[in-house]
Amino acid sequence: MLRFDNILQSSGSDRHAILDSFGRTNTLMMVYGLTALIMFYMSTGAMNYPTFLLSVSLIGFCFGGFLALFPSVTADFYGTKNIGSNYGLMYQAYGISAFVGPLIAKAIPLTQAFLLSGLFCVLALVMAKLVEVPKKADAGELVKQEA
Repeated sequence: MLRFDNILQSSGSDRHAILDSFGRTNTLMMVYGLTALIMFYMSTGAMNYPTFLLSVSLIGFCFGGFLALFPSVTADFYGTKNIGSNYGLMYQAYGISAFVGPLIAKAIPLTQAFLLSGLFCVLALVMAKLVEVPKKADAGELVKQEA
C-alpha cells in the first residue's frame, strides 16, 4: 500500500516548507479539519476496500502531521527548558487514546465511533482556533507585577 507522504516525498514536494508558511495553528486546524472530514466520511459514506485504504492512509498522513506539530506547539506554550518532560506528558494522550479508543469502539457501533471521533476533531479545531500562545513576559514586567 502506498502512503501519501511517500508519494509527496518522491514527487519532490516539500510538504514541511509549505506548511511552515501557514503557521503552526493554521496547519493544526487544517489537519484537524481533514481528519474530521475523513472520520465523517467513514461513518456515513460507502466503504469498500479501496475507499477504506484511502481513508486510513489519509488518517495516517494526518497523524504524521500531528506528530510533527505537537513538539513545537508544546515548546510554544511551555518553553524549551523542560521540553522533554513536557512533551512526554503531552504524548501520553496517544497512549490513553490507544487504550480508551478500542473500548469506545467496542461499546458503540463502528460508524458511531467514527462519528464521535469526527466530532472530537471539530472540537479540537475550534479549541486550536480559540487558544492563544501565551505571551512571554519581560523581566521588567515581572518585577513591576510583584511590586
